Amino acid sequence: MGTGNRMEARVDTILIAGLETIAGANLAAHFADRCRVHGISSDDRVGIAGVECSAGAAVDLEAARRRLAVVRPDWLIYCGPAAASAWSGEAALADLTAARPVARSWARAAAERGCRFALISSDAVFSGPWMFHEEDGASFCPSEEADAIRAIEKEAREFCPSALVVRTNAFGWSPDPAGCGWLERTVAKLEAGDDPGFGGGVAHATPIAAAHLAEIVERACVEELVGTFHVAGAERVSPARFARCLAEAFDLAGPCVATGRVVDDRPVGYGLGETSLQTRKIRKALCVAMPTLAEGLARLREERDGGRADALRGAALLHERVA
Repeated sequence: MGTGNRMEARVDTILIAGLETIAGANLAAHFADRCRVHGISSDDRVGIAGVECSAGAAVDLEAARRRLAVVRPDWLIYCGPAAASAWSGEAALADLTAARPVARSWARAAAERGCRFALISSDAVFSGPWMFHEEDGASFCPSEEADAIRAIEKEAREFCPSALVVRTNAFGWSPDPAGCGWLERTVAKLEAGDDPGFGGGVAHATPIAAAHLAEIVERACVEELVGTFHVAGAERVSPARFARCLAEAFDLAGPCVATGRVVDDRPVGYGLGETSLQTRKIRKALCVAMPTLAEGLARLREERDGGRADALRGAALLHERVA
């Protein structure tokens, strides 16, 4: 899926806001092999090898303008709380609400400067009753969290009409120095023979490895795509099946969790329903295939065994405070 020298020829500098997220960290690590990457994190412990890292709190419009004037990126990619997988339990309503003015500031500052802007968003804006939601689908999840994410997407497009909005459900290693990401916690529970806590609900999604997401986002940047696109895995799975496949990929005993059940009523709650994504639009735009779950989990294993996961955390880098 990589683009090699084409990426270097078309995009020289990337600014990733939200380096502390799984999506943000993995995007930064991917682009660091191809061009200059500046990352901004709300956690001053986060450092990614090969990335110029800055730490700072929520960004307002003036701070966004100043940062773009200093970094002068070709692309700004915002990976806020909406980029967190709904299965991780890390997308709190308070964080999503606070992210709305931050996303607005980045989008507006990018539009003013003529910098391309991308927003990494969530599949959990949807919830059944059918499978494989399209970009213009209207079967929205009736939760405050989903409402907050849709508001973020709406304002990103309004303040930056050329914005690229990517809905996804990414899983991957965390940049948290303590290794406390949801995937790390899940693997640790499986290694200990404990129930990972995914339960037997009816939620289904099309998760994608963050490394594979990064490869497709790179292609989208190279092609300068505009609008909303779904980037997801090729398979629709439940959290319970995901946990079983994860255990198999890491040669661990499978968890004893219940399978999904048939229900008559539409599930209520953020990420608790059917959030699988139809990816026909991005596949047609980029002539690219979506990866299978087995391919994504194999990539995870390679990253852990090859030290790539360690490169996402603990890098001894000098941080500077965002103004």
